[in-house]
Amino acid sequence: MRHTGAVTSDQYVIACYFTAVALVLAFAWGAYLYLRHPFLAFARMLSPRWTSSWSRRLLLAMIFFPAFAGAFAVSFYDCNHSRYTQIAQDRPYVLRTSRAEVSDGLYGIVAGTLFLGLALAVARKPGR
Repeated sequence: MRHTGAVTSDQYVIACYFTAVALVLAFAWGAYLYLRHPFLAFARMLSPRWTSSWSRRLLLAMIFFPAFAGAFAVSFYDCNHSRYTQIAQDRPYVLRTSRAEVSDGLYGIVAGTLFLGLALAVARKPGR
């Protein structure tokens, strides 16, 4: 078998899929690193009994789980592409779907962060 250097359709699908997942992972990690100190400060203000490790785990879960749920919810199959061979040969479609995967992952990060902030704001007792 001679190697021509061209990327096959299968390799292109795999590269786009895992690149999208890696981007979602990188954005989720960046959001966690950016929000962990303000979140810990707010959680301690809310309740001094909260430990920093528990708060970090909660924040990590509320960022990563929705991000990956959004990224993995995107399907490459639709009415026009019901077979893998059709999907692999349509490179613009694969690229659009990978972008949708990243977009849904970012939406999950924002939704998880907003939900956690809302839950903490509701939990905050008036007068503090």
